Amino acid sequence: MKYIRKKILFVGDPNCGKTCLVASFERKIFPLRFVPTIYEDFNSTIQVDYKPVAVKICDTVGREEYDRLRTLFYVDTHVVCLCYAVDSLTSLEQIQEKWVPEVRRHCPDVPLLLVGLKKELREEPGFGEDHASVVPLEQAISVAREIKAYKHWECSAKANEGVDELFEHAARATLDKPTKFLKCCIVM
Repeated sequence: MKYIRKKILFVGDPNCGKTCLVASFERKIFPLRFVPTIYEDFNSTIQVDYKPVAVKICDTVGREEYDRLRTLFYVDTHVVCLCYAVDSLTSLEQIQEKWVPEVRRHCPDVPLLLVGLKKELREEPGFGEDHASVVPLEQAISVAREIKAYKHWECSAKANEGVDELFEHAARATLDKPTKFLKCCIVM
């Protein structure tokens, strides 16, 4: 059986949950302790419409001091997952202010998924009482429309809710993209 090979890149602010999400998908268990990453990748196979899609899943550092290094990670990317934390309005604002411009500079035509992380926090008592820091679902959906995201998705790595589905959506986005755009990432 022939495999389709694709690269899925995760970007977003520090501490929004990217590393835990990727680790939870890879190991099928939520990491008990956080290990900061600069760049980590692993290979997996995801079934999309009964076709195996071989994916390279890449987790990147969000800290500003690594902005120049991160540009190297955009090479050969087929889809970018823009991550924010549902308990951090700043992380969603940064999607439009920092992450979309950076991604579009290096990968002008790849599909984008807007991904809300730490979804389990929405279920906690008292969540949303500090209205200044909470991301309203409607606002996230509005941002997804504005940036022309392929999809908006919220998931919880901790509760393992929506994680596998997110990776299926990402793999599907790589297949739905016209082939003339597949390897157009630019590194300056």
